[in-house]
This record gives sequence, structure tokens and C-alpha cells, in this order.
Amino acid sequence: MNFVGTENLPPQRACGYGCHIVCMETASGNRESVIINVSPENSLLPNRKFKGEIEQFANKRLILVSDEQIDVSTGITAQSKDLLFMGIVLECRPGTDARWSVHVRVNRTLLVV
Repeated sequence: MNFVGTENLPPQRACGYGCHIVCMETASGNRESVIINVSPENSLLPNRKFKGEIEQFANKRLILVSDEQIDVSTGITAQSKDLLFMGIVLECRPGTDARWSVHVRVNRTLLVV
């Protein structure tokens, strides 16, 4: 995906609350893959990195699908091909297929070039 110009933005749909939901899908219809980097509470411990997928992004709320559970209030980054999301985990609940649905409040989004 390329987000440099507005003509390349992903499809949007109204959610009924006056906002737009951006569906992060590739051209083949698959979810956008990300590398999730979890910062530990104890700075002496190493960061955890693992794969995930973006389910949706709307109004500074990012929903990721992950194989690993992430504690609430944990700082994370999620890097896709073109974007870096930085935020705090609001909730993490069991999803489908033994995966986790991770809801993140996005504090900053950066373009990866």
C-alpha cells in the first residue's frame, strides 16, 4: 500500500458514529501484515517482537490480530510495509482460531519511507 497521496488511501466505510473505518487490506484482499514490538515494563528485559495483522484502524484506534496476548497499558509499535503505529494497548481479548484481538490507542502514526 502507498499512503503518500490521498488517491491511494484504502477503502473507507462509515461506522454510524460520524467516523470512518479504514480497512487495511492488500490488493489480494488479505489483511495487512505487521511486526508488533512490545516494550516490557522492566527496561532490563528485551523487547518482544512477533507477527500480527491489522484488522481495522479508525479514529486513533487500531485493532490487531496477534498470536500472542499483550497486557493492557503496554506500549507497542506495529510496523506495516508503509506505516509505523505507536500506541498503548487498551484491551486484549481472545479472538478466533486461538488468536488475540488487541485494541490499541494510537498516539502517533509515522510514514515509513
